[in-house]
Amino acid sequence: MIKLLFGANLIESKGKVLLQVIWQWLSLVAQIIISGVVARTIAVYYEGNLETKKLLSYLGIALFAIFSKAIFELLYSKSVLTVNSQGKTKLRRRLVAKAIYNMKTLKEEYTASNLAKIISRGPEKMESFYCMFMSQFVYTIIAPITLLIFLLQYNVKAAVVFFVVTPLAPILGIAGAALGIAVTISEFLLSNMGLEQALLFLFLSLEFYKPVMKFAKYYISVRDDQKSIKKVMALLGGGKNE
Repeated sequence: MIKLLFGANLIESKGKVLLQVIWQWLSLVAQIIISGVVARTIAVYYEGNLETKKLLSYLGIALFAIFSKAIFELLYSKSVLTVNSQGKTKLRRRLVAKAIYNMKTLKEEYTASNLAKIISRGPEKMESFYCMFMSQFVYTIIAPITLLIFLLQYNVKAAVVFFVVTPLAPILGIAGAALGIAVTISEFLLSNMGLEQALLFLFLSLEFYKPVMKFAKYYISVRDDQKSIKKVMALLGGGKNE
């Protein structure tokens, strides 16, 4: 899998894959703003200090963040479709050109039917690798670090617990989030954080785990397609298919 991961130089759409990560990250920033506004609104209301002017201000910020998040998610989806469509077309052309150029050599390594399958089905399998897996791999690293840096200013202990258990999300499942939530509630009851900060941690708790769970899903898909992906890379590289 590691060899496949760093074999990404075979694709010509790295920039667009990186763009997918950027749109996802900006969507996360918008979600942080939304969560922060909601947490503050509830906290201020609980304290009895929620004036109409403040409420309108919070509402305006929240609506802007929601609109921005929707735009970023739309751009992400559009980028995925673009990479998917263009990537498969370019890859299929390269496979055909490679097959024609090295026809004599390839006849010794592949049967005609296998070669046809690689050319016809290979790009479909590669799509899940380059179009989804690669961008999600990078985002799965960036998202928890972003949340950690943001939340450290409010409570170090709770932020670190959420961050540490994040990689274990596919194993622990909801138990990991429950541990972070339990620590957050404990810190709040001990007066180590205010109501606004505690709510912010609770609202953002799932944002730690969603990228990891999504990545795990793509990983399983790519693992199942690994044989087909290796065949495509072997054909493009001119090497023997192992």
